[in-house]
Amino acid sequence: MKDRVKAFYWMVLASCCYAFLAIDFKYLAKEYPVFEMIFARNFTAFVFLSVYLLQRGIKKFRFNNIKLLIARGVMGSFAALFYFYSLSKLPVATVITIQKTAPFLIILLSWFFLKEKSSKYKFIAFFIAFAGILLIFKPGFNKGVYFYLFLPLCSAFFSAIAHTIIRKLGETNEPAVIVWFFFFVSNFILAPLMIYQGVKLPHNPFDWLLVLFLGVFTMSAQLSMTRSYSLTKVGEASLYSYINIPFATFLAYIFFNELPDKISFIGIFLVLYAAYVNYKEKILL
Repeated sequence: MKDRVKAFYWMVLASCCYAFLAIDFKYLAKEYPVFEMIFARNFTAFVFLSVYLLQRGIKKFRFNNIKLLIARGVMGSFAALFYFYSLSKLPVATVITIQKTAPFLIILLSWFFLKEKSSKYKFIAFFIAFAGILLIFKPGFNKGVYFYLFLPLCSAFFSAIAHTIIRKLGETNEPAVIVWFFFFVSNFILAPLMIYQGVKLPHNPFDWLLVLFLGVFTMSAQLSMTRSYSLTKVGEASLYSYINIPFATFLAYIFFNELPDKISFIGIFLVLYAAYVNYKEKILL
């Protein structure tokens, strides 16, 4: 199987895990402090992954380029904070679609830092996606939620930097090592925020199970995503993740009876079409 095809399947798996993670997190955030749930998501995944590395023999793994590993951890932590906080305030489809502007930023960053080739089609796709985001924002009509709408944009920015770094780290590090170090750094950033906001322990077995699944979905998504980025160009791999949008929209409707308005749906369609333009251009080359 070609690396490009493998990258596609790994990213589809990651996208599905992220969609279930969003639903799980949104359900818990209705009752529990947001920063606590973000920390629980990271710490649980960190424990699972630590056990996994120990079972495989931690001595087999090397932590190459510590500075970049730390930078990836910091950027990824900020991306997660902005993403999950906005997820607790806005519809799932809206947050995920806005956050999915990250691949267009990734294309620019990978062109600048990694010297990956770009083309005019990517810039056309960027403007199509930008038009879609404007329809979701609806300037002049969403004044009460502008602050929350900008949070996933901030998440997209930090995510683009983090994913570009992942591509570079993937040349010398195992995917499991990159993800483990991300959780390690992120725990130190999130712990003080959780303590500041306050802690409320789950009060029934079902909620504890959902907290556990936060870690399972997170670890699975991170490992799959990192594996995908290590198999192909970072700009191409990121485009495959758009399957997350319709899947998460469907799940949000099933669990929360939550759907975007008609104008936002058009915006979501434009963002998806922008991704298609990028993907089609890659096939034609």
